[in-house]
Amino acid sequence: YFQHPNAGAQVVKGGLKPGEDPLNAAARELFEETGLRARAGIPLGHSDSIADGERWHFALLRVRAPVRKTWRHKTLDDYGHIYTCYWLALDGPHPFHGRFARAWTFIRNAVAQRP
Repeated sequence: YFQHPNAGAQVVKGGLKPGEDPLNAAARELFEETGLRARAGIPLGHSDSIADGERWHFALLRVRAPVRKTWRHKTLDDYGHIYTCYWLALDGPHPFHGRFARAWTFIRNAVAQRP
């Protein structure tokens, strides 16, 4: 997850570009918001219950090494904010509220149901 300087703790998220596959969008958004590059991904499904009028798609992405415990990333969009990024254990407490808490619950449940 990352800490947005004005909007608090967030999971990586973003919109689909016209004709874009949700898995490719997830990899693109991961890079844009954290600087991490994905090398593979698995769709985890979607939900219409995260935010009113929105369909959220979820993916489990494998990232390319090296990976640090925490890092800072300056975005090229969103006014060039610097995000502080962290890894978060699926079975531990989380810092999210509202739609991001609902998204985290979806992610935890989807990963727990995988074989």
